[in-house]
Amino acid sequence: MHRYSSFLPALVVLLFAALPAWAARTYSTHLTIMNPYQIAGHRLRPGTYKLKVKSAATRLSVLHHGRLVASVPVRWQTLTRKPHHTEVISDHRQVQQIRFHNQKMAVKINSKS
Repeated sequence: MHRYSSFLPALVVLLFAALPAWAARTYSTHLTIMNPYQIAGHRLRPGTYKLKVKSAATRLSVLHHGRLVASVPVRWQTLTRKPHHTEVISDHRQVQQIRFHNQKMAVKINSKS
């Protein structure tokens, strides 16, 4: 019995230390484009891209066929409503913002890398 009484507090400390790793959620979406686009100064050719960002991260990864083609700076913003689906907002073929399904937070693409 004495052996387990020292094991339990150590287990609790270990679980709380690992909590931030569990809390870091990755948000992602696919973007299919038929014309060249820009994202923070990086040119994207027509094709399908995966856009990934971890919660509270300051950079978004842009992958094409599983290969990193760009890492762009982002800023998190609070939305007034949760979108019903993930939305990639663009203006004149430049990606501006990504709003994730059922989340109050979105990422705004910073224009400079």
